[in-house]
Amino acid sequence: MIRFVSDVTPPDIGHLFTALSNPAYFFPDAESPDTTSLEFLVQELTSFYADGRIIIRPHDFWTTQHSFWRLPSKAPDLLADLEESDLLVFKGDLNYRKYATPPYIPNLLQTPPHC
Repeated sequence: MIRFVSDVTPPDIGHLFTALSNPAYFFPDAESPDTTSLEFLVQELTSFYADGRIIIRPHDFWTTQHSFWRLPSKAPDLLADLEESDLLVFKGDLNYRKYATPPYIPNLLQTPPHC
């Protein structure tokens, strides 16, 4: 199972498919663009969503200030769900920062005790 982590909400999916279905969004200056690949992508994504191969599971954790290392204490249900994945894909700079933030950031203005 592959997970794509984003701040997408269920209503966003309909908007996404509508935007993808509109060639003018991607080709605003083209008179008659070749949209074969785009149409194929929209058809596949729509089919995957209808078949349950794309699942949107909103969770409050995605919009909190907590880093991922706090998943066990702040969102154990989400952690258990993510642990069932074969691959996780994180999207967006907020998710990157939540992932890359260490659990403890020392006060850089304080003199280290060994100095």
